[in-house]
Amino acid sequence: MTRLQDLVVPFVTVLIFNFHTSVSGCETGEVQLVDGGSYYGEVQVCIAGTWGRVCRNGWDNNDANVVCRQLGYLSGYTTYSSQTSNLPIFLDYVGCDGTELNILDCDHYGNIGDYYSYCYDAKVNCQYASCTEGSVRLSEGMEGYVETCHSGRWYGVCRHSWDYKDAFVVCRELGYPATAAVQYTSNEFGRHLQDTYLYSVRCFGNESSLLNCLNIYPGTTCSSSHAAVRCAGEITGFCGNDGTVRLADGEDSNEGRVEICSNGVWGTVVYSGWDSREGEVICRQLGYQNPNVYIYDNLEFGPGTGPVLFISLDCDGSEASLYDCSGSHYSTVGNSHYSDAGLRCEQNTNFESCVNYAVRLVGGEDDKEGRVEICYNSVWGSVCDDGWGIYDARVVCRQLGLDSDTVQAYANAYFGEGLGPFHLSYVNCGSSTNTLSLCSTSYGFGVHHCKRGEEAGVRCGPPIVKLVGCSHGDIKLVDGSSKYEGRVEVCVDGAWYTVCDDNHDSDAAEVICNQL
Repeated sequence: MTRLQDLVVPFVTVLIFNFHTSVSGCETGEVQLVDGGSYYGEVQVCIAGTWGRVCRNGWDNNDANVVCRQLGYLSGYTTYSSQTSNLPIFLDYVGCDGTELNILDCDHYGNIGDYYSYCYDAKVNCQYASCTEGSVRLSEGMEGYVETCHSGRWYGVCRHSWDYKDAFVVCRELGYPATAAVQYTSNEFGRHLQDTYLYSVRCFGNESSLLNCLNIYPGTTCSSSHAAVRCAGEITGFCGNDGTVRLADGEDSNEGRVEICSNGVWGTVVYSGWDSREGEVICRQLGYQNPNVYIYDNLEFGPGTGPVLFISLDCDGSEASLYDCSGSHYSTVGNSHYSDAGLRCEQNTNFESCVNYAVRLVGGEDDKEGRVEICYNSVWGSVCDDGWGIYDARVVCRQLGLDSDTVQAYANAYFGEGLGPFHLSYVNCGSSTNTLSLCSTSYGFGVHHCKRGEEAGVRCGPPIVKLVGCSHGDIKLVDGSSKYEGRVEVCVDGAWYTVCDDNHDSDAAEVICNQL
């Protein structure tokens, strides 16, 4: 018994030195099944670009197993054949032990290229692999050629455009440390499955499966060798924990393009819908307390290079991470970086700690009016003006120990915009509630849909008016066509006030006219 490599005839010598050369559409060592189906039929083997026959003399299940595994199936068995063909006989009396990776590695007799010897063709029936569609494996455990399962059969992966990011995904999918991945683009591991299923794989590196990568072109014929990976060694340039954030390419560490770690790869955020609330979340992740936030949406810091991870985010500003925000989260939405978000964080030097659920008024002309702020998680934050009204304003005034009978409720940041997060929105206080934190809300603390310019405010007590030097009880007529008519105003404590027209009649008018 001999192996193909042991034959010394000139024809065979050529085969040895051209073992991976395709001459006429097939590669030396490839096998195919004919006159049957995809998993059964007569066995043919390629030598120097030409298909030839394999005789059934001595053919057994060990031989069938080698052929079937070479084709990506789990195993195989021999079946009876009385078929002959006009092709040359390349192999006869094949004697595999069942562990070989290729039929040419098996013992056999000569008869290479003998058109005149007569024999029946060897035939096999292959069994489908018990693999999950899309799963991957390496041919030699933690290293080897990358193989993927399709329709119950293992296929190789073409190395066209294969790089370390693709290797990164394979190792992660197999449960190995993703940062320990090395890619190979040559015949590093000897024999491989002859057929490929995936072609021109392009991963960002953060995908959870090879099938989630872009441009995989399943079924495309591979014109290069097979992709291979070793899940060992070390690759630099990858981030650590999912959700970690950084600001890239700014003039200092306080600004830059927003990038987030996802499956070990830095990705970017689309600025669609991006506002200060998303910025507040990022800045707090970076260690800023009660930060001042500046948003950039014009590629101020240039485009990123990794995957685009988030689009159409909707944070309320209180989240611990962008992953906690509502909106669309994409693991790989593509690599179009024309709208990457930018950010600058500055520490608010006026930051002060507070007691949870305390309230204060900020930005008014005295301590009885201002923008309503409430303490939550030891940080002062604003109240959104959505649904804000008199009953809510009265609760704030009562909690502060101020006049809660004569109050005004203000919206649209009447007393200026806040610097901290929005803590409350759609507040709905009852008439007997004494503490703002006990009022019902539509969303609870930290959840809202407000932006800067929508802060609520109150005035506890009568409006502030400037003294104009009138005497208490004086009356005048204003804005009439003559001194004998006009809007009635009365002086109270040195300030002019209007008179409500409720129950105003001719008797009241007569009193006013007599006083004038």
